[in-house]
Amino acid sequence: MSGESGHYQLLSEKVVRVWWTLGDGSELSMVANVGTKSFEGVGVWGEDHLWLEGSASGDTLDGLSVVFSLKQSTS
Repeated sequence: MSGESGHYQLLSEKVVRVWWTLGDGSELSMVANVGTKSFEGVGVWGEDHLWLEGSASGDTLDGLSVVFSLKQSTS
């Protein structure tokens, strides 16, 4: 394994998305809002939702919250 299965993207100054490609091709992702203000545009309640620590509503992740998702491989 090359060690390049993880990636990150800054969604704002206080919000980061990190995702990893797992051995079976599925994708584990985490979006963390380390700020105190809510952040819009995060798909929290999809079928791939695993865990939410903190709070969210609709597509808004509240401050000091993190959400994990797992997208299954289609192959």
